[in-house]
Amino acid sequence: MIKIENISKSFDQVKVVDNISTVFDKGKTNLIIGQSGSGKTVLMKCLVGLLNIDNGKIFFEDKSFNSLSFSNLSTLRKEIGMVFQGSALFDSMSVLENIIFPLRMFSDKSEDEMIYRGNEVIKRVDLKDANNKLPSEISGGMKKRVAIARAIVLNPKYLFCDEPNSGLDPKTAIIIDNLIKEITEEYNITTVINTHDMNSVMEIGQKIIFLVNGRKIWEYTVNSTPARRGLIYWSEKNTSRIYFCAEKKLISLNSENGQPIKNFGKNFDNEAPFLDTAAIIKNLDLVISIDTSIAHLSGALGCKTFLILSRSFCNWC
Repeated sequence: MIKIENISKSFDQVKVVDNISTVFDKGKTNLIIGQSGSGKTVLMKCLVGLLNIDNGKIFFEDKSFNSLSFSNLSTLRKEIGMVFQGSALFDSMSVLENIIFPLRMFSDKSEDEMIYRGNEVIKRVDLKDANNKLPSEISGGMKKRVAIARAIVLNPKYLFCDEPNSGLDPKTAIIIDNLIKEITEEYNITTVINTHDMNSVMEIGQKIIFLVNGRKIWEYTVNSTPARRGLIYWSEKNTSRIYFCAEKKLISLNSENGQPIKNFGKNFDNEAPFLDTAAIIKNLDLVISIDTSIAHLSGALGCKTFLILSRSFCNWC
């Protein structure tokens, strides 16, 4: 578990991260979403210590990250795995050498033990016949697998992923998302993922934090079923207001506490909620949905509509 309290970070008197507080849950995929420039990457760099925060506190379990001694900080960093946006592999090293690099830096294992551990994680991320290849000789999806394998080779308690599926085709992106989710649950890791890919939100989002201009506008925890079950985004005409619908509750992303502004309840598909939904959609200029009935309704009302299909409908969506 990672807890942050009122953290801020500025560059040249411009606040890039503005007074953010939240808890990243253990054993869950915690997603930070927002458009480019919203502060996602800066927030993650603050969490892993690549940037010093101006204000606030960061706790890893019961350890205050801000007040750790150098030796304790070094110990904590051994418990952190990082998957960078561009994978950040060493071009002159083979796949296996890239993966065991953290072991050479931070462990006292013998050469045979490092190779054995390297082969273990290679098998876990399903990298076949790639041990001796250079990064230039493997695909983008394989590079992401190498980056994930390197991030987990030290058995970390915390895993940070900066847009792990960027630059990948939709099918491979889903595979990488699911691999991260499986590893998170298998090893009970606290995983924090930066993304603006809505497919990732639907596929693996268990806790979602939404940033706008460096501020946390809204957060949501999926209780049991995947978020994709009832995911609908509505953006309101002539305003910056966005609505999020999940588990039959309509929530304004602009609200401070994330409380539902409407609960459709068990009768979501009945006439009254249907008419209520139509009344809302009529005043919107954009609908993004995975619900085909919503897509038909918004299309009939003349609203610009995007429908995101799950894998059960289409292997490449």
